[in-house]
Amino acid sequence: MRNVEYHYSHEDFSLASTPNDIVLIFLDEPFEFTSLVNKIDLPEMNEDLTGFARVPGWSRIRKDNKISTALKKVESPIVSNEKCKKLYENTQWIVDDGTMCSGKEGNGACQVDSGGPVICKKENGSDVLCGVVAGGQGCGRAGYPYINTKVSYYLDWIKNSTGNLERTIK
Repeated sequence: MRNVEYHYSHEDFSLASTPNDIVLIFLDEPFEFTSLVNKIDLPEMNEDLTGFARVPGWSRIRKDNKISTALKKVESPIVSNEKCKKLYENTQWIVDDGTMCSGKEGNGACQVDSGGPVICKKENGSDVLCGVVAGGQGCGRAGYPYINTKVSYYLDWIKNSTGNLERTIK
């Protein structure tokens, strides 16, 4: 088990809105990589990925609204920011350059997944951490994909906040 040594939230984050919904967590001990525990690459700066996003988590089970006791995953289409902005224009949610959307009716992240990884596959077949689950209008609700923090938009902030990223990887 690892303990959080400290965390660093984006200085412009507000609970009242979606932008800058990102935090870095620093653990007291590094992980040992195994066949079950490994690192994931970060995307390129401002990289826009298309296709599908994979979200692992303990999401709600639709039929009885209980939280799963087993880790689940869902693969959902990535929705363009242009389309996502239109879908969310009359809600409290803000879709901007620092967000990416994914999901379709009956298929997507849920509130319990917030803060979890959104994994995308690059054209070369490698996985990258393209997003962090942020929020949305319900779980898999028709007309509302889930809003995620777009990691590639925040790479400079991550680098400036961590100094040397290599120090956290052994």
